[in-house]
Amino acid sequence: MACAMVVADVPPAYSDDAVTADSTSSSSGDEQSISPVTGELTAPDRFSAQLLAKLRGERVEDLSQRSEVGSTFALPDGQWQQVVASGPVWVQIGGDGTTNADWVAVDETLEQRSDGSFSPVAHYGEVIVSGGEAAGEDAETVVASVQDPATGLVSELTWSGDLPTPSVVGPRATFTDVQPSMDMVVQVTGSGVEQFFVLKDPPATDEELSLPVSVGAEGATSRDSGGGSVELVSNDDVVARVAAPAMWDAAADVQRGNPVLEEWDVGAQPSLWALSETKIPDSQDDPVQNDDKTMLKPIQVLMQPLVSQPQLT
Repeated sequence: MACAMVVADVPPAYSDDAVTADSTSSSSGDEQSISPVTGELTAPDRFSAQLLAKLRGERVEDLSQRSEVGSTFALPDGQWQQVVASGPVWVQIGGDGTTNADWVAVDETLEQRSDGSFSPVAHYGEVIVSGGEAAGEDAETVVASVQDPATGLVSELTWSGDLPTPSVVGPRATFTDVQPSMDMVVQVTGSGVEQFFVLKDPPATDEELSLPVSVGAEGATSRDSGGGSVELVSNDDVVARVAAPAMWDAAADVQRGNPVLEEWDVGAQPSLWALSETKIPDSQDDPVQNDDKTMLKPIQVLMQPLVSQPQLT
């Protein structure tokens, strides 16, 4: 789920003479472009975005205010609209961030690397998923690693035993029969990876099921953050989080946005947080006064379904 909020702002002063055909034409040069991801108008700075929004009668994204998790739009009436996602949706690949060429959308689709491992097409940090390997002297293999972009610290998700070559579709790698009648599924998300275990047959006995999984990072220590979740900490900063494990059956799995038991359907995935489907409200009813700003009711924006399964972020 993502939400957007429109915040009233003082628009720049415009003279009647400013809104002319000539000014519209001049503003359609370097300052005006269309995002290849969302199909919406963009501008390199605050003033250009406000001017273009007024001239064109539609919202315009100010690229100078874009971040990994959100976009900010100038509205035709002089107000601003901010759309914020629950995780990274943009990756800056160059420049100062004020042109469309400086950004790409997060793309978790796995591509094979020269060493046989897999990485997502575009991600805010370096994520590597194993291409299959034999266990080393310590009897462990690295299933996936996630690098924290702020600190450079690499967190590793490991497994006790060999890893077969996975089958890969979209952001999901499936390691078949890591244990008898049990598959391991690793899925890249915008903020890290999720790990699932699929039991294909009921256990033959009532013995406790053992899943030899561990998470660690060189230079970091682990701590219990409550509720079954774990944090990796380095220099008092949390560099990775592991959510509490959860278990569900096949009947519940089909209710998920992307069921683990079904092959990943690339064509069924929504576009980037459906920015182009976001609607500016026709009215400004029920504003909430907040100091010197007027905050309108939040607008709900469609986004990829959130999940609560264990994940390394």
